Amino acid sequence: MRFPTRQCALALSCLGAQACSLSSSAPEGFGPLNTIVVEASQGGDASEGLDATTAQVPAARYFGSPLCNASVAPGCYPDNLPAYPATAQNCLIAPDGGAYDVDGGYADAALACHVTRTEAGVPQSQCTTSGPNQDGASCHLSTDCAVGDECVGDPGVCRHYCCSGVGPCTATQFCDIRPKAQDPSTQVPVCIPLQPCGLIGEWSDAGECPAMETCTVARDETGATSCVPIGAAAAGESCAADHCADGLVCLGLTCFKLCHTATPTECATNQTCMAALPLFPNPLVGVCEASSDAGY
Repeated sequence: MRFPTRQCALALSCLGAQACSLSSSAPEGFGPLNTIVVEASQGGDASEGLDATTAQVPAARYFGSPLCNASVAPGCYPDNLPAYPATAQNCLIAPDGGAYDVDGGYADAALACHVTRTEAGVPQSQCTTSGPNQDGASCHLSTDCAVGDECVGDPGVCRHYCCSGVGPCTATQFCDIRPKAQDPSTQVPVCIPLQPCGLIGEWSDAGECPAMETCTVARDETGATSCVPIGAAAAGESCAADHCADGLVCLGLTCFKLCHTATPTECATNQTCMAALPLFPNPLVGVCEASSDAGY
């Protein structure tokens, strides 16, 4: 599953209202990164002895992927965004990982920012030391990789974080989730090279995916496809934190079932197989939508 970041610019009536209900405006300082900002209210109850002013606790916010849970408040951000640089001074950590010394002369030294988990299992961003290994290089630990990169997979490979969405990825990459090499239970969004494939294999010469992988639309803005690991998210379920199941495609924030527009036997009786030009260049490839939503 890749983490989508745009508001709905799709041909299928936004392919579900949940994707369109999220804000794509970036906080000041981030520029045109097309992100999702999620708020979680932490307001108190004035009836419990708090006055109305005290009860209005600011909402907790994270910027981009829920797998990163990275705050828009000042602090380190895994993508190494210029607005929130992970420096020794900002992180209060020496470049070698030791205690910070205000007179050490290394205030602007760059540190890395990695997704870790609290004891309760909640993702959080944390300043760490960095290593020399660039994108695509082998690694064993997170700290083997350069600033902005994470060590993912088995065997480990350094890949650039894309917690904010597809923005940090090159034109030949897409934002997808992978397990951290040193902690496979922690999944993080990183830029993965495109592996072109056919959404419906028998109608495409783009190639088939290996076992335990399926083909999906990897970049909404171009329709580029890629093989991704098969996940457990079913049709209609969110693909923000898990890959879709086999035969499904992640569009917006939702899994949709792929189908043949000419012979749409894959869809349920109350659904229609809708073509998705120009997202799917092949007009014979579509996704199953509820019939009541298909009259655009």
